[in-house]
Formats: sequence, C-alpha cells, structure tokens
Amino acid sequence: MIFIKDTKNAFFRQLFFIVVLILIALIIWNELGYMLSGVLGAITLYMLLRPVLFKLTKKYCWKFWQASALLTFLTVAGLLATIALVITMVISEIPSIDMSGLIAFFGEIIQKINGIIGKEIISNDIFLQYKGLIMQFLSGFINTTYTVVINLCIMLLLLYFMFLNAEKMEKTFVTYLPFKGESLGMIKRELKNMIFGNAVVIPLIMFIQAVLSALGYWIFGFQDVGFYGFITALAGLIPLIGTAGVWLPLGIYLITSGNVWQGIGLIIYGGVVVSGADSVCRFIFMKKTADVHPLITIFGVIMGVPLFGFWGIIFGPLLLSGFLLLMRIYHEEYVETENELI
Repeated sequence: MIFIKDTKNAFFRQLFFIVVLILIALIIWNELGYMLSGVLGAITLYMLLRPVLFKLTKKYCWKFWQASALLTFLTVAGLLATIALVITMVISEIPSIDMSGLIAFFGEIIQKINGIIGKEIISNDIFLQYKGLIMQFLSGFINTTYTVVINLCIMLLLLYFMFLNAEKMEKTFVTYLPFKGESLGMIKRELKNMIFGNAVVIPLIMFIQAVLSALGYWIFGFQDVGFYGFITALAGLIPLIGTAGVWLPLGIYLITSGNVWQGIGLIIYGGVVVSGADSVCRFIFMKKTADVHPLITIFGVIMGVPLFGFWGIIFGPLLLSGFLLLMRIYHEEYVETENELI
C-alpha cells in the first residue's frame, strides 16, 4: 500500500511539474514569440554549417571561437546579399508594376465567357481583387523593420554561441531528448535531410526558376521581370499548376495581343527551360534530401508567411515537416511498443 501511495504522489508531483512548465512556456511564448523565426533560423543554419564547423576544429585544429567567428561572419555576408537582392529585384518594383494590360485582357475573356453562358458567372472585378491579394500576400514577406532587425540579431547571436559551445550543447540535447536508440538515430538522420531539403533545395530551385523565368520574360519583351520572376518561383510551390500558372497566361496574353511568335516562344521556353529546371534540380539532389510532399511545402508556406514573413518560405515547410516527423517518432516509440507489449 505504501508503494502504491508513493507512486500516486510521484505521478501527481510529475503532473504538477509539467503544468507549471507549460504555464511558464506559454508566458515566454506570449512575450518572446515574435523571436521564433530568429531561433529557428539559428537552428537551421547550425545544422547546415555544422559539418564545416567540426571540419575546421577537428581536422584543421582551429579553435572553436575562431571557427565560430568565421562562420558567423560568412552568414552575415550571405544574409545581407540575399536581402539586398530581394529588395532590389522585387520589392522596389512593386509600387511601379503596371498590370492594367493583363487585367483588361482577362476582363475581355470573362465578358466573353459570361456572354456565352448568358449570365454573369465571373465578376469583372475578379482580377482587380486578385492583384490586391497578390500585393497583400507579398507585403507579408516583409515584417516591420523592428521585427526583422531583432530576429536577425537574435539569430546571429544564438548561432555564434551554438557554434562556440557545439560539443557541450549537442551532448546536453541528446541527454534531455525523450527518444533513445533507433529513434534517436532516425531523428538525427531525418532532421538533417529535412533541413537540407527545405532550407537549401527548395529555395535553390525557387531561385533558379526565378532567374530563368525573369530572363525569359526579358527576352520576350516584358517589363518588371524581377517581380514576374519572383511570382513564377512562388507558383512553382503549387502542386500540379507550378510555374505554368504564370508563364502560360503571360504567353497567351502575348499571342492575343498580336505578339504571336513571342507568346509561342515564351510558352515553349517556360515549358522546357523553367519547368524543366525543377525536375533537373530535384533529380540532382534527390539522394541528399528527404522526400518532401508538395502539399507540405505549399501549406507550410501558407502557414509560415504570416508567422515569419519572408523567411516563412523556409521555416513554414520546415516546421510542418518537423511536426510530422515527431508524430511519426512518437508512434514508433510509444504506440507500436505498447501494441507489442499487449
């Protein structure tokens, strides 16, 4: 009886302790939740640069503070270059974008469809609303300056100290993980592949498609090629539709506007070069990445943009993939084990 009583007391003490931890975690989240993208960014960059860190310290006998300072400096340089590129090629073009020709073209098509049916099935203002939604969605990529600066500073600060205390941090992390043995090995392997796939391969494919599509739009006479290239890269995340959701309507617009050969050329270029780039890149990196379902990518981006702004392209799918990975590990660690015992 004493054993049963002590067991019950231990259970309630553990339950009380968990409740207190959850309450404190909620308070911390309420006050510091806007820094989540900085924390996720530091973890992502650490996992990507970890092999370089240990190569410098183990193989070339660098001190950890030296390797940490170098990798942090290179990270800062890379981030500044990326932000400058996005601002120059995309954000600066948004106020001057003229979509009146496209809106008028699709408005005429809508009128013809409604005329054939005999009833206004589609509103003539739909593409004006569509443009507004695009602008609203794009604005979500840019948080306030304060939030962006704070998250970048938090990310770089955390990243430096993660590099500096890498060995101790990893040992502590393994100690407190609720998974051991085969599950621990699986989470290490899957996490590495998942981060590489979401944080490297997907942005790399988007960048290549943006550059190739912008080049095609420039060749065939479009203005604001940076904006259209960026929109094309985003469309590449949508399953089934892909980049054709942008270059195909633009090609049809050219054809119906009298630029027949330019329109045909853009459609061929988009189908062969832009869409082909996705297949080629995925074939090259297939063995190094986790098999990320397209729906995880698109829903991750939809969830991530409101949470993290521009970096939601990376952190949204990464967070969703991590959640599904934890569910899978939980099932294998506890549910299957309980079934075996029964």
